[in-house]
Amino acid sequence: MEVKVGDTHVEVTIKHFHYGDIIGGKQISPYSILKAIEVGNSAVHLINRTLPVYGDEAIRSVFLKWQQIQILPEFYKNKIEPSSPPSYIDLVNRQMKVRVCSLPIRNSSQMREVMVFDLKSESPLFIATALSVNVDTTTRRPKPFPQSLKDHYTAEKCQKRIKLSQEMKLRGQSLFACPPNEDGIFVNEYQINIRQIDVNNHANQAAYAEICYNCLGEAFANSAFGKTGLIFHHEISRMSFLYLNEANYMDKIITFVWQDGANPLIYKFHVKKGSVIVCQVEIELFAQENSRKSHL
Repeated sequence: MEVKVGDTHVEVTIKHFHYGDIIGGKQISPYSILKAIEVGNSAVHLINRTLPVYGDEAIRSVFLKWQQIQILPEFYKNKIEPSSPPSYIDLVNRQMKVRVCSLPIRNSSQMREVMVFDLKSESPLFIATALSVNVDTTTRRPKPFPQSLKDHYTAEKCQKRIKLSQEMKLRGQSLFACPPNEDGIFVNEYQINIRQIDVNNHANQAAYAEICYNCLGEAFANSAFGKTGLIFHHEISRMSFLYLNEANYMDKIITFVWQDGANPLIYKFHVKKGSVIVCQVEIELFAQENSRKSHL
């Protein structure tokens, strides 16, 4: 892995995906996509560690509040082009670069823009925008970032931006209501497993992509929402996450999914522990006619 560190941005070259990431030999799992982005976000701390009054303990107090990932058509291209050997080998061998640009700090919060692109073709594969919050680990309330970070991440220094991330239409930043009609809701039960636990001993950000993707897959397998067949035959265009509470190892959670009333390609999720919403998620699919055929 090669890492280049700038004043307010980092670039990480990775060969991230392996055969376990390829679902049915057709598609890289959403969990693996978020883990690739997580590699880039983790590298940001290489900048922060060089600043005064900042160390490993401070890193553990910064929590992701919201993020959105836009998956671009180019991401799916290798798996549908005629190729020999099979196209999933192209996906596994794909070397990528993750570029993360940090934006100015606003007291207790900070936005980041991320782009992952293919090194061979230099084509963007997916982009993301995320909001992180500095939290007092005792009170669980937001607290100001250290002054050294505020002084470093200023508007003057944070000039490097990712245009594609800026152009995204941001969704799912506030809590939406579950529809009152239970007939249109599919419900799935799940238990948090050990690989989903992070350094803070709770389910990491990528866990909720896996949970909701599994739930939607089970819904399609049960012909919910008028869908049939396997989930990996449907290509994801966007995922939005609002992180509200914690789920821990072995917690039993219930996921509720329903179709958006205005756009049938959007599926909305509430991931609950008991009566508490732990995470809110939106998954948007590519329209079938704009999916594989248009990528050729």
